[in-house]
Amino acid sequence: MNYPAASGGVLDPRLRNKNMNFVFEKITYLFDPLHHLWEHEKLHRKISLFLVIFFLAWLLCIELKRLGLFSGPPGSPYPP
Repeated sequence: MNYPAASGGVLDPRLRNKNMNFVFEKITYLFDPLHHLWEHEKLHRKISLFLVIFFLAWLLCIELKRLGLFSGPPGSPYPP
């Protein structure tokens, strides 16, 4: 009996490995520059600064709403 794997068909492990290597190479080609960018110290500082500013702004909004000085953005689904 002639199996597709024996004749170089899709089930052939050599062909499957070649296809997977191609996929892994393309993924590596895409993500290596992103990983390099992500590991920069300047980017870490910018992200942490953004998170601190966002947290403080949100805390300010919560406090102003608690005091009744802030009713939220126009069209907000939350009641004042």
